Amino acid sequence: MDVIVYVETNFLMSVAMGREGREQDLLAAVSASVRIAIPSSCYMESFSAFEDEQKTPKLVSEQKLDKQIVQLRRDTTSANAGTLLSRLEESRIANDQLLNDVQARLFQLVDRAAGILESIPETPAIIQRAVTAMFHS
Repeated sequence: MDVIVYVETNFLMSVAMGREGREQDLLAAVSASVRIAIPSSCYMESFSAFEDEQKTPKLVSEQKLDKQIVQLRRDTTSANAGTLLSRLEESRIANDQLLNDVQARLFQLVDRAAGILESIPETPAIIQRAVTAMFHS
């Protein structure tokens, strides 16, 4: 009996974000009787999802973080202000490093998965059928 496992963008992002650690097992299970299929657009969609993930929380937190850092730099009397300033600056660096890790995992996974997973092409006919099905449901 053949088994087809269908995955989408969420699979790629879960692996890249470190929420799914068993992707190696899934990819290793590919054989003549176990196939994994993914819509071809999911690869590009994962890059867009990563950009959104990178920007949205970062913009909000960076603005607040920048304000806090400015305030802490102005505090010349508190020893705790210097300690907190140092930790906030370290946090900013750690956050950037984490985003770099996520990006590297995503690129490595897409590179590996593209050679293992079966891409489902999204032809104009498939897209038209999907749109028609959505309007008639």
